[in-house]
Amino acid sequence: MENKRLTLALISANLNITSKHLLNEHLMTPVKNCITKRIQDNNYTATTSKGRTIFDLGKSSTSRIINGLDNVSAIITNTLQTILHEDLVYESHSHSLFNYKTYSFLIEVQESWKQYIYDIDNFKSANEFINDTFNDIDNNYYSLSFTYNNEVINITEKLKSINNSQNHLFDSAEDLLTYKLSIITIIAFLCPILEKCSNSNNKSENALKKSLFTLTELIFPKSKSQKVPNNSTTTTPAATDLLYEAKRSINEFNYNVAGQKLTQIIEEHTALASSDILSQTYKLLDICRQNDFRDIPEWLNSYQNIQENASKFNINNFNTHSIIPEVKKSSFHDSGYYYLKCTNEDIKKWLLPTIPVKWIDISALNNETVFSLESFINSSTIKNNNIRFIFAEDNYENNICDALSTLDMLKSSKYYKATSNNRDGNIEIVIRCEQEKVSSILDTACSILYEDLEDDSLYYNPIKIHILDEKKRAADLLYASHPLFYPLTTLKVKQQLQRLKKENKKLNYNLLIISDNPNIDYCIWLIREAFSLLPHINSTVPIESKIMVLSPHAKEITNRTTALCPGFAFRSKNISGDNIIINARQDISITDIQFPEIEYLNIRMDSPDLQNYIEKLAPPMMSHTLSLIHHQI
Repeated sequence: MENKRLTLALISANLNITSKHLLNEHLMTPVKNCITKRIQDNNYTATTSKGRTIFDLGKSSTSRIINGLDNVSAIITNTLQTILHEDLVYESHSHSLFNYKTYSFLIEVQESWKQYIYDIDNFKSANEFINDTFNDIDNNYYSLSFTYNNEVINITEKLKSINNSQNHLFDSAEDLLTYKLSIITIIAFLCPILEKCSNSNNKSENALKKSLFTLTELIFPKSKSQKVPNNSTTTTPAATDLLYEAKRSINEFNYNVAGQKLTQIIEEHTALASSDILSQTYKLLDICRQNDFRDIPEWLNSYQNIQENASKFNINNFNTHSIIPEVKKSSFHDSGYYYLKCTNEDIKKWLLPTIPVKWIDISALNNETVFSLESFINSSTIKNNNIRFIFAEDNYENNICDALSTLDMLKSSKYYKATSNNRDGNIEIVIRCEQEKVSSILDTACSILYEDLEDDSLYYNPIKIHILDEKKRAADLLYASHPLFYPLTTLKVKQQLQRLKKENKKLNYNLLIISDNPNIDYCIWLIREAFSLLPHINSTVPIESKIMVLSPHAKEITNRTTALCPGFAFRSKNISGDNIIINARQDISITDIQFPEIEYLNIRMDSPDLQNYIEKLAPPMMSHTLSLIHHQI
């Protein structure tokens, strides 16, 4: 049996709409809308090789396009080039694989069909047509394929895939119908080119094949085909169910079970899972990896690998949105009590594993009565037990007030008195707050906590206070993992320095910070810590160091850093590359220390020039350059 041809005429006849209406409303208008919405250059026009706009179609051209005649391929080719224009494809075109839900042209075509099927009669006729068409596709009445880079791109098989009820492509029948209508319309429009390229190895058609391949990548959901098992059955759990089970396992700190569920989503459901599910999956999988999930596949066994694989599906930001470093479970075996005040689930999940397993939650001691922290502090329990009070709410001022109130209650407790008995217990207070703001307050509070003791045999059990400052902890953890000074301590580098000194040359040692975090305090901590850690070497040693900050928030970072640390200004350049104006009080007259220079550059993280800037900025500043990518956290 001869294969059927998929044409716009077929759609027009089955849906009782005119050919002109079909072409204009469901193809040309979406192209126009894309250009209006996406292309910033108002002078841009889509033209044919003879200078006519692609929208200026005569009656004859319209008829031939509708019927899929080969000699109109020039018009269709120009249209194809227009809908693949980089501004229309937008960010979706940044990777070798794409997310079908972000392609603006497809979205516009779907919107046009959505308006059409809003009418119940149109919905019925469209649904009947689509069912018949996909029944023919499933029975191989259509043959739609071409070869690109020695690989067969089988569009028929892709159409079968989106018709598979197991794939859960869309949440509603209406959305699935508009998607299928849109795909069929686009393919029918491009059928003359598709047929021309199907059995041809002509080099002149390579550009057409590349365009077809790109469009195919944009309009169909993608899978990492080599990772999708061929023996998938109808008993495979849905991606949403697996994700729910993984989240529940993570809440129970069972990272191995969670990791297995998340890996299963990626291996079996990547083909048609939504970008939201995939984004959550990759983010949670990295958390499991950090918590010793050992059965993770080799191709996903590092943050970089997870990020690279996520990026192929246009999932660029799957990082967690808070500073939550890897936490080891406590190995402390003694008994004790703890009190945790924290409604932020992310922070709570981070803190709970740090509490020894044998410790008892204070708030759960008296289930039948209203809990009172003051009552507990005024009980004999505090005399000889390990006790930890944790105040970790998002409101830092409340945490500080709670901590001060706890100190006051401890001072007033009749059981917190000087004693001569040996005691093994510890009292600790953990406060989530900003260190700079609270240090002086706590110093004052602690200074009046203890009374002067005349008897040397008596002593107070000390109260240990720990400040949890996420911004400073970010800098501490980062620079602990990547110290800025360690190359200077090696014998080899010391010898190099001496040789450079003799040659009257200088070694450049620099830091490149890239941050897209709208909470600029994190970046400012990195800068301040770096300024103190980078080599402040006596001028007799040939070393110069520099801090370069790349951020879309560079102006705000510059202003805040200079306001907090006015002494930085004398060695800083603003986003325009100009020296920051300083007054006499900010001028530092120290001459025997080479302070690092700080330069700020305003740049968007989605700018294609970012990598170019990094490559330009890094080489002139080397021998040693450390780059810190500080994404939203």
